[in-house]
Amino acid sequence: MRLKLDGNYELLLNCSGKDRVKLLVNEFTRFLCECGEDDRFYRLHWSGDFFSADYARDVMKACKEIPEVRFWNFTRNFDKDVVRCIRRYKPDNLVQYLSADPCNVRRALQVYTENPETFAMSYMGENAAPFAALWKAAGQRSKIMPCPSNFKHNTVEYMCKKCRMCLKGKCVHFRTRR
Repeated sequence: MRLKLDGNYELLLNCSGKDRVKLLVNEFTRFLCECGEDDRFYRLHWSGDFFSADYARDVMKACKEIPEVRFWNFTRNFDKDVVRCIRRYKPDNLVQYLSADPCNVRRALQVYTENPETFAMSYMGENAAPFAALWKAAGQRSKIMPCPSNFKHNTVEYMCKKCRMCLKGKCVHFRTRR
């Protein structure tokens, strides 16, 4: 699997602009042709992230070209150019999460509070209480929802197919286990 992911990364890294958008649109179209009508949701970057603002822009443009699919994505890239690009180009069929953890939570909340119309928030950590305190201190009132995979012994893929909470832009907690 690692070789395939590395190959995909190299392919995306070595093309740009219209070529990269076309490559992404082709992948999303392939997915659309293979999925059922009730399964038209696609998680971007289940292993990876935006590696540049140009790449983020190209992903946004490609998602916009396939409005029949609901996309969701988690990013730990809080670079100002990437954030600006997402804010400018994010299509309506994409829920874009900021992915926080104990190491980056303050920066993630700063980006979120500056751009609440653009981003949803997620937190990955053993315990959500420290995040909940910061969330409340930042003036947020929405509930932090635990991912169902935190409590079930099903795969995340199975849970996502049933739950779809992330497609609604809910603030979600993913529990890490030691």
